[in-house]
Amino acid sequence: MKPCRGGITWVLAVLLLGSSAATALEIEPRVSVGQIYTSNVNLAPDGEEESDWVTRLAPGVNVLLEGTRVRAEVDYELESLFYADESDRNEVYHQLDGDLLADLIGEELQFGARGGISQVSVSPELPISSSNIPVTGNRTDAVTWYAGPEWNKELFSNSVAVGHMRIGQVLYDDSPRTDEATPSVDFDIQDIDTIDGAFYLRSLEESPRPLRYEVAYEYQSVDYETSGELVQQSTWLRLGYQTTPAWQVFALAGLDSDFEDVNDDSLDEGRWETGVAMGTDFARFEAAVGHRYFGTTWRLAAEYIDEDINYRLSYQETPTTSDLTNYRELPTAPPAEGAAPPPPASSLDRAGAPALYLYKRADAAISRALYRSRASAGVFWERREDVRAFDRDPTLEVFLDDERIYGAFAELGWDLGERTTMGVNASWENREYNNTIDNTVPGYDDDLFFLRLGLDRELGLRTRALFGTGWSTRDRKDDPGGDYDEYWASVELVRTF
Repeated sequence: MKPCRGGITWVLAVLLLGSSAATALEIEPRVSVGQIYTSNVNLAPDGEEESDWVTRLAPGVNVLLEGTRVRAEVDYELESLFYADESDRNEVYHQLDGDLLADLIGEELQFGARGGISQVSVSPELPISSSNIPVTGNRTDAVTWYAGPEWNKELFSNSVAVGHMRIGQVLYDDSPRTDEATPSVDFDIQDIDTIDGAFYLRSLEESPRPLRYEVAYEYQSVDYETSGELVQQSTWLRLGYQTTPAWQVFALAGLDSDFEDVNDDSLDEGRWETGVAMGTDFARFEAAVGHRYFGTTWRLAAEYIDEDINYRLSYQETPTTSDLTNYRELPTAPPAEGAAPPPPASSLDRAGAPALYLYKRADAAISRALYRSRASAGVFWERREDVRAFDRDPTLEVFLDDERIYGAFAELGWDLGERTTMGVNASWENREYNNTIDNTVPGYDDDLFFLRLGLDRELGLRTRALFGTGWSTRDRKDDPGGDYDEYWASVELVRTF
């Protein structure tokens, strides 16, 4: 499959670049074997469920290269699934996550790369699974990677030039797995090529001068396999004044390319924004109002960071596409220890099925350390307005109804002893979205619910036992044929070498 070839090429590039300057190499192989029971192997509608037992065999390896000028890490796992009742469902999946940062000219000019292989849902209409166990026809391989130079250079004693230039791809396997009893998506899944560049000249954060500035330019190209290329440019000047060491008022003026006219990428749309920002060692806050070509904009972000408790509140609105959003959210670094969990990924996305829309998103989350445990919870709301299918030919544009999703999530993990930990997490979503499989049918309104419980027990220095159980369900309004639920239980042994 094309995604697997791309992923292997990327891994080899990381290893070759990293090994040239590495002074330390750590290789840790592992293998896990487990047995899973599922009450609904196809996530079929109520009354059509089929249960099955699944054997999971997953060898893996973690490779870490560290040196004075480079750090590279790759984690790979080969997930093999064997179904007891129907061997036609047997499948092998590749899981990979890797990153590289190498000095070209000290820390002033570096080469960075990141990528991975995972499985994603292709369509919100079909059953949504959080693992590869159910055979839904709605999960496929996705390879996402980027690579390019990054620079960070101090100038003029109180300024710094920061930027990057990256090329990348998002590659999908366009043959989602299915069997004769399972529907699959019936629209093309398009790969994309990306070019992402940015340059910022700004005041140093520790500058003693109260007047701060930033001159910026950003470029983003998303080239779809058959729908054409979408280019966005933006440039601005931002001036801020430190009223106190922590507080700043700011104003921004600049130009954008018109996102709504896909055939015009020139910088001919004005933008402005004004607001207030605050930053300390334990708290950050920013609020702004402005105007861009699609109307008035509002932006809010607040975060409190402490050893025992973290809060986060945010709101944003911006024009985008699903694939562009997912590419930008590819992590560049692991989350900070104890940080509030990131917002859940949207289950409205259609991988490789490009659409333009005005994206509005609000999140609130809290993470709290308790006695030998930690709890997190949050709520989110998302709306997609002025949704239209993307194609270079304006005569082919299809305008769709707005889409909306909101929900909540909660997690709790605690230590039951020196070698035993337990965790439980739950999530709920209410979704209103378009039916793009058959545009003659109205959009859907449904509820998704997931509940999971896990136990991790250390049996020895390099051996662990994992126990898990969970339940998921979908309740689709006005369409009982779309309802399903699944109960599952698993036991797994993991051995590292």
